Amino acid sequence: MKKPFALDNERLWIDAANVVAVLPISEDKRSAQGWDRRFTAQVVAVGSEGGLDTRPVADLVKAFRGAGIQLGYIRDTDEAIRQDAISSLRAFKGDPNAPVQYFHSAAKLANGRELWLAATPKQVLDSRPGISAAPV
Repeated sequence: MKKPFALDNERLWIDAANVVAVLPISEDKRSAQGWDRRFTAQVVAVGSEGGLDTRPVADLVKAFRGAGIQLGYIRDTDEAIRQDAISSLRAFKGDPNAPVQYFHSAAKLANGRELWLAATPKQVLDSRPGISAAPV
């Protein structure tokens, strides 16, 4: 591991160098996945499963930045993403008849995985560390 990082009160260790996003966990996602209610954030990593954590997304962004991982933070949607991990970004095309459009962008990562985000493409692009109104 290049940069060991503890999640869930040191119950799970991941390589921070592989982290590409930190996303809030909605009640819908929590119940669909069968995750414990104490988890508030999902850490997405390439090359591994990532993990879940009890800290708020903003606190995890601070901790990852302290470990040298530059995540951009989108305050409006409480999402964080590493800009250099994105190979392409587009507006999300969901069901136009859906009562709520939760996702607004799709970020394709360098490994081919696609993340759906509540943030708009502009919000994602504007979230670069040093530019965004991030918590750090």
